[in-house]
Amino acid sequence: MSPGLEPFDPKVRDEYRYGKFENVVTSMDFERLLCATGPYEGEILRASDKKHPHKVAWIQCVGSRRVTPGENSYCSGVCCTYTQKQVILTKEHDAEAECTIFHNDIRSFGRILSASTKEQRNFPEFGLSEATHQ
Repeated sequence: MSPGLEPFDPKVRDEYRYGKFENVVTSMDFERLLCATGPYEGEILRASDKKHPHKVAWIQCVGSRRVTPGENSYCSGVCCTYTQKQVILTKEHDAEAECTIFHNDIRSFGRILSASTKEQRNFPEFGLSEATHQ
């Protein structure tokens, strides 16, 4: 399937230092880290020192839901969903990992993800903390 969309280039948002700090990755990069055929064979390791991170943060809505040039005014409709999955997988790798999601709001579509969001909020063992940003 080819929806005709291009991934957002995070390098245009200099404040996050993507491409400058080795440990700042996109969600697509993180998916690759989780993959058994990825650079660390499925282990979540920091690029800078090849150690397991114990604090992981996701910054949502970068490059979307904005009306400034170079960004998108719409919500992709998938980021909240795969971030929830990535938090769960991160906790499966390291139950003590501190996971934080910075977001405008959570927009998980469909019955399955609504249940996943409730599951994460109702069980402290997920170690999920949320922080909103504007």
